[in-house]
Amino acid sequence: VVDNSTTGLVNNIYTGIGGGVRSVTATNCLIAGNYASYAGGGAARSTLVDCVISNNSAQCLGGGVYGTGSDAVVLGGKIVKNKVENLRTENVSDFKKSSGGGCYLATVSNVLVSGNAVFDPGREGRYGGGGAQCEFIDCEIAYNYAQIGASAYKGKMTRCYVHDNATNGGLYLIDSVVDVDGCDIVGQTFNSCQRIANSRIHGFDVRSY
Repeated sequence: VVDNSTTGLVNNIYTGIGGGVRSVTATNCLIAGNYASYAGGGAARSTLVDCVISNNSAQCLGGGVYGTGSDAVVLGGKIVKNKVENLRTENVSDFKKSSGGGCYLATVSNVLVSGNAVFDPGREGRYGGGGAQCEFIDCEIAYNYAQIGASAYKGKMTRCYVHDNATNGGLYLIDSVVDVDGCDIVGQTFNSCQRIANSRIHGFDVRSY
């Protein structure tokens, strides 16, 4: 358990997963400027409460936060300015689909998710600037970037405010059981969403590929 700390949580470099922290519970912490060579630049498989996760990076999955299902939870705080940036030149199968600039396979509640990005030039996948395969609840998701699904790729959104993400694909939710429920979504593109309910949608574009 880590509380009210930046000690050991800033500017770390880790080979594998979890650049800043891994398998911990952290409260009121700054997790910033960390790097992981594979996944979870800021945090991996952790519960983060009222933390700021910012300016972290990973090469493949979850620039800010990485999970494998139920083992990554973010409650309150911010996930901002994190990135997945794959600079590998060899064609390694695990690195073909870079995903989740802000978070990957995490449950994220009451969090600002902003300014996150996925960069992966020349490869087949650059998915989910804000998050990939995540469940977002009561979040603001804005100003994120990815070639496919700037705000989110797959996953679920409930009561979220989604706006000002890159225009090249706001929500990309194909090939998954997806719910977008009770959200306020402004000027975003929908790619093959399966279910949208109880939501206010303004200036949107729906596409199916």
